[in-house]
Amino acid sequence: MNKLNIILVVLVSLCGFIINCVLADDSDCRIFGAAPYKQDAGQNWFGSVSQVWETAKYQYTDFLSIEQQKNIITKADLNTAILNLKKYCCVNNLWWLSQNLKTCDDDKSFFNENALDSQYLFDHIFDVMMRRLAWLTWDTNVYLDMTVDDAWDYSWKKWREYIVSKAEDLSWSDSQTIIDEYRKFWAWSDPSFWYDIRWKISWIFGGGGVSDNRFLEYVSWKSWEESEKVEKAIKDYDKWTLYDRYRNVCDLAKYFYVLLGGSPSSVDGAQIINRGWSCEDFVDSQIEKETDYVNLVVQRSSNLFMKNYMSWYFKYLKDRWDKLRTLWKDSVDRWLDVVRAVPYLSNRCVK
Repeated sequence: MNKLNIILVVLVSLCGFIINCVLADDSDCRIFGAAPYKQDAGQNWFGSVSQVWETAKYQYTDFLSIEQQKNIITKADLNTAILNLKKYCCVNNLWWLSQNLKTCDDDKSFFNENALDSQYLFDHIFDVMMRRLAWLTWDTNVYLDMTVDDAWDYSWKKWREYIVSKAEDLSWSDSQTIIDEYRKFWAWSDPSFWYDIRWKISWIFGGGGVSDNRFLEYVSWKSWEESEKVEKAIKDYDKWTLYDRYRNVCDLAKYFYVLLGGSPSSVDGAQIINRGWSCEDFVDSQIEKETDYVNLVVQRSSNLFMKNYMSWYFKYLKDRWDKLRTLWKDSVDRWLDVVRAVPYLSNRCVK
């Protein structure tokens, strides 16, 4: 075999290897993994984020003011999600990336050590959004440049401070106040507000054959009349209860996934559809666990209330008994005094 044939064989083999690798890699690394984390005047960002978020110029997000966009999630948070994906792609050599490549080496100093192990951007967006809601801000959990969801009345921080104080309170407790407060944070909003967008976005995302633009048009109410409720609900994000925010977090993650360049109609999109169901199961489990915890606190509060009440009641009975016994003793003493005085008085009267 001459050199030309050898070269052809090598090229054909290499092409086959590349094709196999491309077909085998269904990760989001091919879309986002090689994206540069730009630096300018001390600022870092991914171009896909700056184009669509915290801006009034993008057609599929201009229905929200910049402040409304920040309330839902910040540009820094979306950058963090892509950065965490890029780290996974570089460390695991996905889509021709490796730690030795310039794009990976340049951004290495920005990688979060405890980033989620996933090759899908959807997972990282969901991870960041859940961390925002749960106020995971201590050193071992916080991501670089990540924010927390605190621009509203019924935040996780306020709820956690309240329920922890009740769980640790050893004084007189009132179970009903805990139940009332729980309903403020975790109750479904008034259905007339249509804040539950969970099934609406899931339906259009998993509808099959829906283009990226069509999906974004639905969410932003650009052409579909029935999507008005979704658009209005997202605009009212600051009015959502904590329950609303948890219940809809998976579908907001789908929205951001497509907004940043993912596609519901691609192979990756099919993976995200399947992962979306797991996401919703996880969120439901989190809500259920919180409800179970509140039930325990309420039960403990009820037991403490009963204990305090019974202690007070028995003390009240004891005090009443002591007073009655003292009164009885004094009455007997006075009666005996009278009995003892009768003979003396009788003698005096006879004389």
